[in-house]
Parts: sequence; structure tokens; C-alpha cells
Amino acid sequence: MSSKKQSKLADDSPIPDEELRELEVQLSKKLPQYKNLPSQERREILSLVMRSHSGPLPDAETLSSYNDTIPNGAERIMIMAEESQQASIAALNKQLSISEIDVKGHYGSIKRAQVFAFSIAILCIGLGSWLVTLGFSTFAYLLVAAPMLTLAGAFIKGVFTKSKDGE
Repeated sequence: MSSKKQSKLADDSPIPDEELRELEVQLSKKLPQYKNLPSQERREILSLVMRSHSGPLPDAETLSSYNDTIPNGAERIMIMAEESQQASIAALNKQLSISEIDVKGHYGSIKRAQVFAFSIAILCIGLGSWLVTLGFSTFAYLLVAAPMLTLAGAFIKGVFTKSKDGE
């Protein structure tokens, strides 16, 4: 079990000595007058530099200081965060509903095209059969073969397009 030597900053938060030294080196490079400051002031500067926060809201200490500076500051910040979150959720829901409408419209269009193609195929087969009974077999074969080959080509093209999109 390795134990790292730790120091405490002005706000009593522990930090490893290596990080403390590295920070002091960085501060000395950026601010040459840093080394001339009294020890307590350097510690306070380090505590300010070391403090960080990540998230949509400030930490409790910062919220409290807002409350001291601005009347109901913490409450106002909380309300602002809640409203922002509600706006984000509303925008996401709107985007999802638009996408859903687009998808439904797309599949409706595909379904209509399939029904239309099937209707044409049945009509051509019916007319071809009728032409065969009248003795026009060459015209009947052309009438049946042309739409069938077109539909088969569209189907094959659709299958290859889907397989390329899946890769």
C-alpha cells in the first residue's frame, strides 16, 4: 500500500505534494512575483487555482455565496437550470416527433409504391391473358414480360442498395 504525502490548502482540502509542487512551478513561471508573496497568500492562491467544478450547477459553497451577493441568487440559479433542462427536453421531444413523422411518411410512401406496382403487375397479367385468348400471343408476352422484368430489376436494385448500406 503506497502512501502519498499530502498537504492541506487554506480550505483544508488535501492534495498530493507532487501536484502542489507542480502547481507552484507553473504559477512561478506565469507570475514571477508569486515567489515574493508570503506563505499564507501563496496557499490562498493555490486553493483558488485548485478548486474546480464540473456540471450544470455550481457547488453548494458557490451557490451560498451567490445567495449572499444577490437576493435569492441560489434560488434564481436553480430555477434557471430547471428551465434550461425543460427547454432541452422539449427541444429533444420536438426533434423526435419530427423524425417520427418523417419515418411514418417514408414508409407510407413505400407502401403506396408497392401497392401501385402490384396493381400494374396484375393489370398487365390480366391483359396479357386476355390477349393470349384473342390470339395475340406475342403482344401478350411483351405486355407481361416488360412490367415483370422492370419490377424484378427494381427489387434486385433495392436488395443491393440495402446490402451496401449495411456494410
